[in-house]
Amino acid sequence: MTRSDLIHSMCKAADGRQGLMGLTNVYCSAAQKAHQAGDIKAREQHFDALIMILDYVAQTRDIDFAVEWIEPQIYNRVVKLTEDEDQVHAKMQRIIPIINELGEWVKNQLPPIGGLHSTQEMVY
Repeated sequence: MTRSDLIHSMCKAADGRQGLMGLTNVYCSAAQKAHQAGDIKAREQHFDALIMILDYVAQTRDIDFAVEWIEPQIYNRVVKLTEDEDQVHAKMQRIIPIINELGEWVKNQLPPIGGLHSTQEMVY
């Protein structure tokens, strides 16, 4: 079983938002402790697990939970551990596509406004 499979199985077994909150808290705390101990490799492994959790929640289309709880936890508790802009940028490059995918999914669920599709322009 790969690490990805293990995280996915843990997410499925987490039994809803409460379980996923607990799993997220565990990995955020572990990343913080690894950072304080100077163990960058472990911190990054925990960050990878958090990205997998965010992706899992995004795939279930629990948009509010992904955007309003999981992502802020990852950003505030793990991404902000470092002040190095390049590292922050690299971490956000893993988060942004997941959030963008959710935005696209929501956009595609909505009817076109005024009968126009997103590729058409309004003429005044």
